[in-house]
Amino acid sequence: MNRIAFGALVLVACTSKPRKVADDFGAWMPKDADQAWQGVWVLRLADDDPLVAVEITKDRAKLFDGRAEQQLGFAIIEPCAVAFTGGAKPIELQFLIRDGAVVSGRGAVAYRKGHKAVVCGDGRDPGAPEEGVYIVDDNRCVTWKRDAKGVWGYRDGVCVSDQCGHVRVWVDEANTEALLD
Repeated sequence: MNRIAFGALVLVACTSKPRKVADDFGAWMPKDADQAWQGVWVLRLADDDPLVAVEITKDRAKLFDGRAEQQLGFAIIEPCAVAFTGGAKPIELQFLIRDGAVVSGRGAVAYRKGHKAVVCGDGRDPGAPEEGVYIVDDNRCVTWKRDAKGVWGYRDGVCVSDQCGHVRVWVDEANTEALLD
């Protein structure tokens, strides 16, 4: 019963003040991330795929798998995710900037500043409950997700931070949890 009452309270707050994705993401976008990605990389773009050479120049990526070259678009789409577009299907990789260098791979990634955090889902299944971008501010969460057309939408969520600094984020109506350390 308490959860239902809390959810209704959050819904009222959500409808009274519309949010913009740029407002929530802007504070978390790593400084000069687009510059940090420029150059040549060896990346695994999908779980079971072999490593490929990738040369990123501005908003373009040239992939070479040892046999053929492929030209794709490149964009930073979230505070901790990039996309390679124009191929058979879009490819997303999660990343963070650590000590000025890009660290990238598959799987969820997060930045944390005190009781605030941003978490990017792992990009493997855009419709899954654990996907999206979670903006955590103490015990409040906003979940941003894209629809099939790439349009962002949000909803307020529930999260709880304990004394050890762990954060639990409830990401769907069935109370699926994600634990952030």
